[in-house]
Formats: sequence, structure tokens, C-alpha cells
Amino acid sequence: MKRSTPGPDPALTAAHTAIAKCDWQGAARAARRSLQDTETAEGHELLGLTAWWLSEADTLFRCRERAYRLYLDRGDVRRAARMATWLDWDYRAFRGEPVVANGWLRRARRILEGHHDTPEYGWLLLREADAILGQNALKAAAGAAQAATLGRRHRNADLEFLALSLQGLAQVAAGSVTAGMHQLDEATAAVVAGEFADQCAAGVACCHLIAACELVRDFDRAGQWCGRVREYCRRWDHPPLFAVCRTQYAGVLVSNGDWAGAETELASALKELAELRPGWIALGYLRLGDLRRRQGRLDEAKAIFERFAAAPDAALGLAAIALDRGIPAEAERLARQVLRHSARGNHTARASALELIVLASAAGGRSAGAAAEMAELEELASSIESESIWASARLAAGTLAAARGQAERARHALEEAATLFERAGTPYDALRSRLILAEHLLTAGDADASNAEAAAVAKQAHHLGAGQLEARARALGRSGTARTGGKLPLTAREQEILGQVAHGLTNRRIATRLGVSQHTVHRHLANVFVKLGLSSRAAAVAWGLRHGVG
Repeated sequence: MKRSTPGPDPALTAAHTAIAKCDWQGAARAARRSLQDTETAEGHELLGLTAWWLSEADTLFRCRERAYRLYLDRGDVRRAARMATWLDWDYRAFRGEPVVANGWLRRARRILEGHHDTPEYGWLLLREADAILGQNALKAAAGAAQAATLGRRHRNADLEFLALSLQGLAQVAAGSVTAGMHQLDEATAAVVAGEFADQCAAGVACCHLIAACELVRDFDRAGQWCGRVREYCRRWDHPPLFAVCRTQYAGVLVSNGDWAGAETELASALKELAELRPGWIALGYLRLGDLRRRQGRLDEAKAIFERFAAAPDAALGLAAIALDRGIPAEAERLARQVLRHSARGNHTARASALELIVLASAAGGRSAGAAAEMAELEELASSIESESIWASARLAAGTLAAARGQAERARHALEEAATLFERAGTPYDALRSRLILAEHLLTAGDADASNAEAAAVAKQAHHLGAGQLEARARALGRSGTARTGGKLPLTAREQEILGQVAHGLTNRRIATRLGVSQHTVHRHLANVFVKLGLSSRAAAVAWGLRHGVG
């Protein structure tokens, strides 16, 4: 095949016409006809584009890397940079190789030196902003805003509106919810109005909106937009984006309590992602891990989160599992690890980590050590304008007040948290709040109220499929019933160990004093928590002091 300078080519014209109609097979055939006659960068670029839509990875990488080389050889650095920027996306989505992807992004930046007032530089800025969104939302918003400006200046609607949508998502992540949502609404309106030429860019803009809804836990709005994006994906025959949309929709269903629906969506999405975009498969598995944790299938959830341990959501999932299993120190360590790597501007990411830190500190008897985190969480909840995140702040505040013996303050905050979660349409979180409320009522001496609350939680948790919440609620009810009958549900050894905990001894010191192993002490304490239906050392100590154990 000989090289030549590209000129008018009917086959390339036919390829462009087919692409405009989303006839990817027809476009691929036309691009191949062009390359059979004369090898050109344009021919490889078009064939690579069709391969992206058809999920033909080998053809995609071969054509885009060849187009990059040919553009560079003829001195067309802007188009070469365009290929390098696309290859960043490709290596992340198809092969899950962020290091290689970053190499292509750095290459694009270097060859665009002196070409900053161009659409290609705008696409580079957009990809760079997307890559750092999870680490620094404010910086990502600034980069996306610059890209949108370049899109407007050069009348490139795809760049302008996709950058606007990413800027909106970044602003939401940074806590500017109203301003960010307005930008996302505008970008999505451009999709509906047909202002995008690139259907992939249009679909990604819609995904940005759904992701923003998930960040602030606006699940009703996210569910509605998921439906629109699913219709869009079907209309334009876009299986990869449809698979991503299904994972997002599954996340909404998990939060809203439709766990059977979430299972169906995730099963299909994971299969599609494995075949079409293996680099994105973590999106589906992390949502599956969250579902398994809520169902009480903790071993399965832990295995999933450990598989994708580098993701912040995985670390938070492992922290939540540690808390569920009564290991607050491990939960706090993992949550603090996430917090350290979340920039101050990433308000929504920090809120989840802060909640876990406060709950773990209270469960571990270290309520005094969580004051700063509690203050930041309440400040974030006030600024983010999300009912669900404010509910998280009230849950943390109530748990902290209970650990400090502030009975009325704890009861009020926990009741408010449950009500807010119910209003936000997140039944699992509402039940979790009510279970903690029932635990608090029991330690505060109101066994009758605790029993009533625990019975209601057990019934609703059974209907939802939240096995661990149901088991904890039933254990708490049995403990309350034993309490009202004047009997202590603990063995003599369990009472002895609980008394040592009440005196501030660690498991190691208790084991040494009693001449047993730390594992034995841990097992007895685990039994104490189960029998009392409690989830923390502080709550168990408070119960013990009320009943003469200590």
C-alpha cells in the first residue's frame, strides 16, 4: 500500500455520510475501501471511529495509532493530538490501563504546545479534567470551563456542551449543587435539541447528569434521566453507553430499595461491559458490592471491594463492612484513608467518609475524637443542599450524642435522620437509622419503645431483603424482651469481659488479665453485641452500667 497526500475521496465521503446516519457497518466498509486504494490518516481515523462504535478493539487501536503517526509525519500536529487524546480514553475504557492512557495524554499536551487556541486543545483540557475529577473537583471544573470557552469560540458544539456538562458535574462534586445542575440541564437540553454532531459526546453528557444526581443522592431525578438516556442509547444503537447507563440505573434502584430490579440490570450490564468495555467493568461491580453489603452478604461484598480496592468507593465499602462486623478501628482507618485522598473541594466524596469516621469513632468509644469530622460533615450538609446528605449528618450527630450519653439530643437527631431518609426515598438508610435509634432507646432504659422500634425494623428489613439489619433488629428485640422480664441475657464470662471494657481496658489487656487469647475476648464481645442487639463498645458499656455490669 503506497502513501500519498490525501485528496477528495468518494469512499471517505460515503463513510462520513454513513456515520451521520449511525450506520457503523456501512461506514467501516467505506473506510476500508478508501484504505485499499490509498493509505491516509483520515481513512484510518474514520475506520478507528467505526471500530469504537462496533467495539472492535484490535481495529480501534491499530487504526488510531496509525492515524496518529501519519498525521504527525505530515506535520499536522493538531490532528495527531486529537488521536492521542482519543487513545487516552480508549486505553482506559477498553483495556483498563490508566498508565498507558496517561502517556498518550501527556503526548497530546506536548505536541499541542503553541496551539492552545484550538478545539484540539479544548478536547485535551476536557480529558485532563475528567481524569482528575475524583481527586480535585474544583480543578476539574476550571479545566472544563476553559474547554467550554474554546468550544464556543470555535463554534464546536460537541466540545462546548460536553465540557459544560463536565463542568456542572465537577461543580456538584465540589458542593455548588444549584449552579452545577443548571449547567448540566443546559447541556442535556442541547442533547435533546439535537445540537450534538457526535452521538457519543451527547450520551456522555447525559451520563454526567445522572452521575451528578447520584453524587447528591437525588435518586428520583436520576431515575427519570436514566430512562431518557436508555431511550437515547437504543435509538442510536449504542450498546457500550447503554451498559454504563444500566449500571447507573442499578445504583438508583439499590438506593431506592428495588433490589430485584438492580440485580437484573447489573447482571446484564456486567455481561455487556465485559464484552464491550472491560475497562469500565468496575462501575458495575462496585454497585453490586454495595448491593451485597446492604443484603448482609458481607463476604461476597468484601471480595468485590477488594478486587477493586484502588477505587474510593471500594475503600468506603470495606469501611462500612468493617463497621457492620463490629471492627470500628478498621472502619475508621479505611474511611480516613479515603478522606486523606479527597481534596477539600470534593464535598460529596468527603461527606460519605466523614459519616463513617464519626460512626466508627462512636462505636469504638472514641466519641471525643470525632468532633472535627462531625463539624465538617454538618457544614457540608448545609452547603450541598441535599436532603439525603443532611440525613447522614443527623444520623452521625445522633450516634455521637448517644455515645456521649446525651439521651434526648440523640433521640431527636436519630428520629430526624430516619424521617429524612424516608422522605429521600432511601429505605435501607432509613432502617439503619431506626435500628440505631432502637439501640439507643434500649441503652437509655426505654425497653418498650426499643422493642417496638426493633420489631418494625425487623419486619421491614425482611421485606427489603436486608438480612443483617433484620438479624440485628431481632436480636435487639430479644434482648429488650429479656430486659423487661428482669433477666440479663449475658453469660457470667460475657458480663465479666463487659465489665473490663467498662473500665477502659483494651482486648489485649483483658486477655492478659483473664489468661485467655485476644481471639477469645473478641469472640465473647461479638456475642455480647449480638445478644444485646448493639453495634459498639460504647453502647454495650452504657447498657452494662445501667444493669450493674461494670
